[in-house]
Amino acid sequence: MQVRRCLNCGLIFLWPSASEKELEEYYDKSYGDDCGDPPVPERYRVGLKDAAVRIDRLRGLLGPEKEALEIGSDAGSFLSMAKPRLKRIIGVEPNTGCRRWVEGNLGMTVFPRVDDVIAEGGVYDMIFMFHVLEHMTNPVAFLRRIRALLRPQGRVIVEIPSINDALVSVYRLPSFAHFYYQKAHLFYFSKDTLKRAFNSAGLDVEIWGLQHYGLSNHLNWFFTARPRANGRCRSIIPAFLQNIYARMLIRAGCSDTLWAIGSLNGQ
Repeated sequence: MQVRRCLNCGLIFLWPSASEKELEEYYDKSYGDDCGDPPVPERYRVGLKDAAVRIDRLRGLLGPEKEALEIGSDAGSFLSMAKPRLKRIIGVEPNTGCRRWVEGNLGMTVFPRVDDVIAEGGVYDMIFMFHVLEHMTNPVAFLRRIRALLRPQGRVIVEIPSINDALVSVYRLPSFAHFYYQKAHLFYFSKDTLKRAFNSAGLDVEIWGLQHYGLSNHLNWFFTARPRANGRCRSIIPAFLQNIYARMLIRAGCSDTLWAIGSLNGQ
C-alpha cells in the first residue's frame, strides 16, 4: 500500500484500500493478533484508564436521561464506565470474541454491525467513536449514515489520531512512520480535513487537539525506535515537564490526537 495525499483537500489516505468485506473479516479474525492485543479480559482492564479519562472529558454531556451508542466498543471498557451515567448505552463491535465477552461478562448489548443498529430503529443522544473513523472505507458516507441515528440535539463524539502528530510532522522518524501507517488505518486526518468530513456529512463540529503520549514515549522512539516508553525515561522525567511538553505540542498544532464533537447543522 502507498500513502497518498488528495491534491484538492489535503486528506492523507492509503491506496489501494481493502473492501468493506475484507476489513470486516480482518477485524473479526486477525486485527487483535496483528496489533499484539492481550486477551479480552486484559484488554478490558487496560482500557479502563482511557475510558475514565474520556468519561471525565464528557461530564457536561452525560446524564441519566440520555441514550448512547458506542461504535467500536472493543472489550467494553467505556461501555461499562458509561452505563451508570446514562439511561442506556449499547455497542457495535465486529470482533466476535470481544462481543461475546462483553455480552457474557458485562451483560451489555453489542451488535456486530452498524446496520444492525439501524435496523433496530432507535435514535440516540450521543454516538461515541474512539479511534474508529480512520478505519472506515468512506468516512463521509459513514458519518452520513450515523447522522440518521441522532436525535435533534444529539452529538457525535470522535477521538482520532492526528496526521500532525509531532513524530510524523516535526521529527519525521522513519521508525515511527512505519509503525504509524498501518493497513487498518485507511485515512489520516488533520483538524482541517476532519472538519471537512463532518461538514460534508451535514454536521457542524468543534475540534480540539489532545496529547495522549508523553515526552518519555517520544524519547523512547528516538532512542529505541519502539512504541513503548521504557521505565528509565518515565522515571527521570517529572510529571510537570511531561505536562509542559504536551501543552506545547497542542498549542503548536502537533498533538497526536484530535477530539471532535459534531452536531446536526443548526442544532
